[in-house]
Amino acid sequence: MVRYCFKERRRYALFAEIVARAVLAVARDFPRFVTHEESVERASSLCDELQQETCCIKRAQGLYRQMVKSCYVSVYESQQQATERELVLRFAYFKAIPDDDVALPIVRIGLEDAAARAMIEAAYAQFFSFA
Repeated sequence: MVRYCFKERRRYALFAEIVARAVLAVARDFPRFVTHEESVERASSLCDELQQETCCIKRAQGLYRQMVKSCYVSVYESQQQATERELVLRFAYFKAIPDDDVALPIVRIGLEDAAARAMIEAAYAQFFSFA
């Protein structure tokens, strides 16, 4: 089922979904984060997974894969910069929710917060200013 579109003015929803999945991955991995190489591997797998849900990427396959990988790895690694106390407060709730189908919608709702949305929009604009 197609949920996302990779046309120029419609990529934001896909970008926000990648952010949500990276944030949930950090919550799941805390306190034992994966290495940079492992996060890149996960991002590659996510490219394949989300491709099934994304239309209009045929002509921009390289840009699509670059966006998914860059966004996922950047978000995953930036979340680790917080203090352990901040991470516990931020992610303890998700440790009690073993099912990603339940946890991911909660992360998405959290990312609708004005401050979170502003950070995502800034990262989105920055990525596409270089693309």
